[in-house]
Order: sequence, then structure tokens, then C-alpha cells
Amino acid sequence: MTRLVCGILALFLLASPSAGQGLTEGSLWKNQNNSLLFITKVDTAKNIFGGTFVNYHPNFPQCQGIGVPVSGEISGNNVKFVANFAPCSKTITVWKGSMSNSIINTTWDLRYVDTNYDIQPASGSDDFTKQ
Repeated sequence: MTRLVCGILALFLLASPSAGQGLTEGSLWKNQNNSLLFITKVDTAKNIFGGTFVNYHPNFPQCQGIGVPVSGEISGNNVKFVANFAPCSKTITVWKGSMSNSIINTTWDLRYVDTNYDIQPASGSDDFTKQ
């Protein structure tokens, strides 16, 4: 009987949501602007991940369709990651949020260099859905 209870408990624990369960290598996430977050590397021991972000936001046309490296970390349900858009724009963006089931709700802060070489801020929110 003890083995049965332990077995059921183990199955329950394995099936319950965990911090990085949705952020698996090879997972693809899409936000409301059709931008893509592709997770290519997950290190569960260090709670970090990496991948590629492809922008399709209509307000940032200079980087549309260009993949840039992304790196991040996960702690419990909290997720944060950063993308440096240097290959196509003088922009860096940080997303912070939480993951629930197959959705990551985030707010983002962006800094860009304007034509006068001044740093300008922008912010908003993104909801990424696992594809």
C-alpha cells in the first residue's frame, strides 16, 4: 500500500506545474504582435535559458523578421529575459512577468538611441502563448 501511495504521489508531483515546465528546449512562444520567442537552451540547475527573439511588432519595423539572441532566467513562476537588437537597431528590451500554464504575461521596458544619440525609454506589455 505504501508503494502505491508513493507511486501516486510521485506521478502527481511530476504532473504538477513546475517553474520551468513550459520553458523547454525547442519550445516556441508567440505574442499578440506575432513576435516569436524560440527557446533553444534551458539549464534547469541554474534556472537560466536562452534562445532567439524575432520581432514583428508594427511600431518597430527596422527589426521585423530579424532573429536576435535572448537570455533569461526563471524563478518559480517568475520569468525575465532580455534581447539586444544591436544587429538591426540601437535597442535593448527587458521583459519581466510570470508564467501560468502555457502563457507568459510580461511587461517590457525598452531603451533606444534616437537620432540625436539620446537614450529614450518605451514600455508596454506582451502575452506570450506557447505554440
